[in-house]
Amino acid sequence: MSINLSQPINRDKMTRNLFSCEVFAWMKQSHCHSLKQVKENTIWHGFEIDIATSYYKDIQRNSFRICNTLNTHQRLKLFYLLEFNREERNHISFTSPKSHAIWKYSSSTTLVDLSLQEGILVRKSLYPLTDQGVEMWRETLKSGHLAYQPLLKGPSIAVYSLDILLKPNESIEGTVFAIQNVCRDQIRKIHYGMKNRLAFPFK
Repeated sequence: MSINLSQPINRDKMTRNLFSCEVFAWMKQSHCHSLKQVKENTIWHGFEIDIATSYYKDIQRNSFRICNTLNTHQRLKLFYLLEFNREERNHISFTSPKSHAIWKYSSSTTLVDLSLQEGILVRKSLYPLTDQGVEMWRETLKSGHLAYQPLLKGPSIAVYSLDILLKPNESIEGTVFAIQNVCRDQIRKIHYGMKNRLAFPFK
């Protein structure tokens, strides 16, 4: 696996993207681990993983669905690696101590959060877009654990770890979403609606 976090992460040419997203599945087996970068439709170690992206005004939503196709319990971790687009040097990013949210303050404000089914263990962190950040990410891919970094100034990436245990033939769904606006009160209003499952035109 060769990832250089000092470079943009597969930037989409569509300017509406609020963040560039890469997803990795990590699984421990005996005394070793397996790692797989997840695309739109991925079949891996008895898992079927679907990833989809949708947009609406100031919102970007990256949804996933995981199905355990085996007749036994299985555990895996999903790592979401998010690089904010339209980066500005003079900004600050921080993780919320009370929720899964990550905030980025600059000329506009971006909020990233999760909408998940119960039973998923979530950890979050920020890695700098530097050589140190590259080493932190490489270590994460080896160990399956995040290095805790709740506050960063300057270019950074947001990292989520989702620890998921699935029963035989069970499916589970979740969403990582971002909201961007110059008005923080408007972001909070939209965020409240999404967390409380109000009507947004997403499939």
